[in-house]
Amino acid sequence: MRLNSYIILIVLVLPSFGYSQQIILKPFKGLHGKYGLRTATGRVIVQAKYDGAFESTEGMAPVLLDKRFGFVDTTGNEIVPLKYEGADYFNEGVAKIQFDKNWGFIDKTGKEIIPPSYQDADRFSEGVARVKQNDKWGFIDKTGKQIIPLKYEAAGNCNEGMIWVKVDTLWALIDKNEKQIIPPKYNFAGNFKDGLAWAGLHKNYGFIDKTGREVTPFKYQALDTLSEGLARVQQNNKWGFVDKSGKEITALKYDGAGNFKDGLAWVKVNGKVGYINKAGKEITPIKYDEIYSFVEDMGKVTAGKRFGFIDRSGKEIISPAYIGAKDFINGIVILRNENKMWGFVNKSGKAISEFKYDTIGKYIGGMALAQSGNKWGYLDERGKEVISVKYEKVVNAAVFLTNRYLVQLNNKWGFITDKGKELTGIKYQQINQPTEFLWPVQLNNKWGFIDSTGKEVIPPAYDKIGTFAFEFTSVNGFKYGQAMVSKDGMWGVINSKGVQIIPFRYEQIENNSRNLDENEYRGKSGGEWHYYDEQGILQHTDSR
Repeated sequence: MRLNSYIILIVLVLPSFGYSQQIILKPFKGLHGKYGLRTATGRVIVQAKYDGAFESTEGMAPVLLDKRFGFVDTTGNEIVPLKYEGADYFNEGVAKIQFDKNWGFIDKTGKEIIPPSYQDADRFSEGVARVKQNDKWGFIDKTGKQIIPLKYEAAGNCNEGMIWVKVDTLWALIDKNEKQIIPPKYNFAGNFKDGLAWAGLHKNYGFIDKTGREVTPFKYQALDTLSEGLARVQQNNKWGFVDKSGKEITALKYDGAGNFKDGLAWVKVNGKVGYINKAGKEITPIKYDEIYSFVEDMGKVTAGKRFGFIDRSGKEIISPAYIGAKDFINGIVILRNENKMWGFVNKSGKAISEFKYDTIGKYIGGMALAQSGNKWGYLDERGKEVISVKYEKVVNAAVFLTNRYLVQLNNKWGFITDKGKELTGIKYQQINQPTEFLWPVQLNNKWGFIDSTGKEVIPPAYDKIGTFAFEFTSVNGFKYGQAMVSKDGMWGVINSKGVQIIPFRYEQIENNSRNLDENEYRGKSGGEWHYYDEQGILQHTDSR
């Protein structure tokens, strides 16, 4: 589900630049295709009940139900009613909304600070927003006042106090007061960054500053915005870099180039890549097949389909000799050798573990699932086996209880902690999904229950465990502190301490009949049904 499936997208000849907002809640898909919201740690804030739910920004998240949008806050309260045809994320304290095909803006209380009256609108940027009416664009402030008349063919967002507007077929530059900096002149234009913007004149591009001065000649066939004070430019199909003054700091000699990040940029010659620094110096030979982003100041490289690592000075710390490589985590990297086995290496290039693992999974919470032969366990970020790689199966039970794992050894199951400590003996035939923090376990073909510490709160003594129906699913175990169980072929009900609530005298017992309330039971004995309340008190019988 994507928000822009329902909002009108505004297409410009100007490039699109992202914005950064802290994301607090993220959507998830629940049962029956509905969506809810949860935190980064997985805590559910909004149950899965909407047709669409979207990441929160500025403490508010758009939600969709029956083709109508509203907003919830980060506590799950529905602040803005579900009444809008379209909506966008909150930005600068407001969000655009659509009603009766027109666009306006609301604040975080849901108040329409600018009633829906515009044909189109965009997010606020630097306190102003571009809006469209009668196919003409202009700008408003957050009071709804038109600060720039709606008279332009197109317009870009306000950026570093500057605004591009289109007059007939050419772009002009104005400020927030509509003072003209550059008359209609350019065929293409881009946003300002660090005081410069790119523009296009016919098929040639160059940079201008906020006074309208052309900082570089308009001679480039392609260019990009400034990144760390430098911009990549292309002429005659070759790439190089210019600084903020327009000076070319490298010759335009590269077949490809990337933007600068943390003082380095990749460049390509004859299909090989390497790095240059901001002085234009090549700090590595241009010899690698691929280079990747630096992680913990270590850059992954490939040569001849083999992986290695360099540091930021360009020094090759780990020679390209491995057939697989992950990223560094806390000074350690996982590599795969020629024998297709994984092991751990530090930033000095020294192996700190044996290369003996067939697979090592993704690290979650500082632990990764590992396999050696047919055995499984968990490793920490330094390659230490915190859960010995000796089990036939290992299941992370974190969805029900943090720091708990189910393990199987010699076809028996048990509970261990994330430190590898056994909470139960590895002795059970089965351990099933818990209900109300109690886990059904089977031992010697009998069922009982253990708690999260591994204690047998109800010893295995029952033949079967009955099924309760919930709203979206059904489970075997407890509901409202009671469980239906059978013993010696007869069914009854016990509480969470194992105390009998309904006697074991029935061939059949159920809780989810249409004739019963949610917390009532009926048991069949011979041809009669006996009806009980939740306290185990017999209410009446029925021979039908």
